Amino acid sequence: MSIPVSGQLFKMRGRVAYCNRVPSVNRYRTGVAFSDAISAFKAKLAEQMNRIKEYRDELAKERGIDMSEEEAARAWIEKYAKQFSCYF
Repeated sequence: MSIPVSGQLFKMRGRVAYCNRVPSVNRYRTGVAFSDAISAFKAKLAEQMNRIKEYRDELAKERGIDMSEEEAARAWIEKYAKQFSCYF
């Protein structure tokens, strides 16, 4: 599978573990079992990059704070990295 993030493509190996329809949003929630530790790490890294982008966008929209990607990454890591590490 591939996950595009900020112009980069993270490619990893895995298989679909489950797929459930979520009627309230007319989408599917899909779980993936990764084939190796490197693939799992790439998925975690891609997710972290997405969360940092969302954090940067949130700061800009809600608080009028304009940050570079690097500044947002540093701020997000200080605030959320410890909590995020337990997700995977």
